[in-house]
Amino acid sequence: MTASDSPWPSRLAALAAATSTTDAAHDLQHLQRAHSADPLGAGRPLHDKAFALDHIEVKLSTLPATMNTAAARRLGEARLQWLRDFRAQFVDEWGAAATVPPR
Repeated sequence: MTASDSPWPSRLAALAAATSTTDAAHDLQHLQRAHSADPLGAGRPLHDKAFALDHIEVKLSTLPATMNTAAARRLGEARLQWLRDFRAQFVDEWGAAATVPPR
């Protein structure tokens, strides 16, 4: 089967067209990568609907505890640490103050 034979491209295009007018798509257009003055949220409430970096602590940091096995929780914690390291590196490269927020 070639890519042109696959039904997925047309389904994905239809899905994109259908969701482009939803509230979620609208929210994504207004989502910023990080708060310009306090990207790690050390001195402000975290707001993951407005700042992508806040989503790591607001939502993603809660996921390891929801895993069903000890091995999955360990993997989840390792992946969460990777995300936090990425976030710190992003902030360092972006040039904003890198104060670690309380967890």
